[in-house]
Amino acid sequence: WLLAQKLRDKWPMCYHVSLNKPKDTIENRYKAKIPQGLNYEPKEHISAFEGMNLLIITNENNLLINSAKWGIIPSWAVNKPDFNSNNTLNAKIESIFEKPSFKDIAVNQRALIITDGFFEWHLKNKQKIPWKIKSKNSEFTSLAGIFNKNSNT
Repeated sequence: WLLAQKLRDKWPMCYHVSLNKPKDTIENRYKAKIPQGLNYEPKEHISAFEGMNLLIITNENNLLINSAKWGIIPSWAVNKPDFNSNNTLNAKIESIFEKPSFKDIAVNQRALIITDGFFEWHLKNKQKIPWKIKSKNSEFTSLAGIFNKNSNT
């Protein structure tokens, strides 16, 4: 646990994921539908900083797969053009119920983030090398997430 804590503090976690599975494989695994017109294309590397959408299943409807932008824009920041959603890309369990950006939605607005793995960084010869971490026993690696809805996103 101490090593994991030190590694997490040194390297940001989960700003890079993979979802490189066909639409029907995703629907079959999660027993949920991707709506007609939702633009999904399999991709081996999805970065939080590129503005690509993720596929999620919310606790509001577990039969529907939604598309969501990475990063929370809290209700109090919707009309603030200087708010940087890069600051809300990752919520830590240690502070999720304390941070103003997350605490109001952490209890009731939860989601599964659909991935087939995520990337952590390994330092080799002073270069950051991505390591893909994925389930040994499954095609998918679901991540816990929170979500909110804004008219601007």
